[in-house]
Amino acid sequence: MDLQREEFYGRVSRIEGARGGDSAARRRKADASTGRWIAPVGMVLASIVAMKAVVHANIGPESYDHKIAVLAAGDVVDRAGAWVLAADPLTVKLSDMTRALALELAN
Repeated sequence: MDLQREEFYGRVSRIEGARGGDSAARRRKADASTGRWIAPVGMVLASIVAMKAVVHANIGPESYDHKIAVLAAGDVVDRAGAWVLAADPLTVKLSDMTRALALELAN
């Protein structure tokens, strides 16, 4: 009888484990799923900054700032675009690096 009881409790513990009875395992799974959005959002933000830097390097800071000023004078959507596309310090630094690299490769 004692052997049957051990088998029964063994099966019960396996079933509870399969159903997520272990709260630590559920917490680990929840922690892993909450961080899944960080990488895609980071890639989108990095792509936007890289695109801004390349355009800034290609057309020059004065022309870029003029185009942003034109956008800022528009409607709500244009102003939002001007805010997103404004040249921040990271964009300017990457633009300078891109311009320097392009000049070095051209020589």
